[in-house]
Amino acid sequence: MSILGMESRMDAWKWLGIEPTKDLKAIKTAYANMSKKYHPEEYPEEFKKLQDAYKAAVKFAKGNQETSMKLQEQKYDGFWE
Repeated sequence: MSILGMESRMDAWKWLGIEPTKDLKAIKTAYANMSKKYHPEEYPEEFKKLQDAYKAAVKFAKGNQETSMKLQEQKYDGFWE
């Protein structure tokens, strides 16, 4: 992974105001709370950054879930053979 990609992911968590997590509910709650602070009509640039942070955090969380599911499938692929 490039340094830039890692840096932007770290910024996503700062914008959401939470620690890195795979919990989609926590990410959505953080986004909802921060979107009240950065209303799109008052802070359009900040709101755009918040949206980007939310999308990056969800992608991170879903990516981890998919990877975990793939590892689980691989573990049991040969079980019945």
